[in-house]
Amino acid sequence: MLAYLTLRSGETESGGVRGGIGYLKGLGVGIGNPAQIGWWLSAGLSTLERFGIFPFYFLFVGTTVWVVSLSYLIRLGELRYGSRMQIAVKVFSTAVFAIFGGAVFLYLGVSLLLSGMR
Repeated sequence: MLAYLTLRSGETESGGVRGGIGYLKGLGVGIGNPAQIGWWLSAGLSTLERFGIFPFYFLFVGTTVWVVSLSYLIRLGELRYGSRMQIAVKVFSTAVFAIFGGAVFLYLGVSLLLSGMR
């Protein structure tokens, strides 16, 4: 379903202040996402407890660098290639969602089928 919704989504505005506001809205949603908060409170703090502050620091910094640099590179691509970049990101995202969604669906189906045969 997420793959379909991604494929059907409209094009976003390019350039100017609107793009920056859209990014800030997305950042706000990401920061307030309960799943993300839960992940940092469980896996993130478990990393801190088990390995100490040094690996936790690099986990946090690495995640931050990844998010910022990926967004920046997509923005540069959009400025250079315009709507073709948006289409490429949309197609790639749709493919990733469909492949992983299909793999999880298949795995759960086969696991359920095999557990019922025991």
